[in-house]
Amino acid sequence: VDQFGLSLAQPGIGPGGHCIPEDIHYVIQKAHSAGVDTNFLASAARLNDGMPAYAVESLEKILQADGRSLQDMKIGLAGLSYKPNVGDMRRSPAIEVAKILHGKTTLLVHDPYIEDSIIQDEVANVLIASGIEELLEKVDVLFVASAHAAYLEYFSAKKLKKHNVRYVLDGRNCLDRDAIVAAGIVYRGIGQ
Repeated sequence: VDQFGLSLAQPGIGPGGHCIPEDIHYVIQKAHSAGVDTNFLASAARLNDGMPAYAVESLEKILQADGRSLQDMKIGLAGLSYKPNVGDMRRSPAIEVAKILHGKTTLLVHDPYIEDSIIQDEVANVLIASGIEELLEKVDVLFVASAHAAYLEYFSAKKLKKHNVRYVLDGRNCLDRDAIVAAGIVYRGIGQ
């Protein structure tokens, strides 16, 4: 199953890379030209394309429920690649999340697999953390956009609490939700 990328078919901020997002549009075009009803596929493509904005709206709702807003928060965006443990940002939904948040709040980004200059090319003038530790030290909200192994190891409830992270939006549903909630941190995963 994993060889065909079907393990990617899980709730999150959306697929990325050069295949999945483009292939669905290609299939829609070919099916439509053959007279096949493509409404289901077109709906799926629209849903995927809208996931970055949906994730940011979810974060806004979490904050509003607590009497806060994006403008009041410092947000750390962990990961810009579309896939864990690589530096590939092609059609990454995390880039769209970064662009949306960059215009609404103080945003600090980090990705251990992507050079700072490449990040700046995608999201001009964004603040870049020098490491995972700095990312957590400087933010109120952690938005996990890539499920890098380093993040899975480092973003424990204990470390989040130590650094006074108050909110977590887990855009890849990769963190220990129960432990984070038990530590008194507001947690939201996509599709949960």
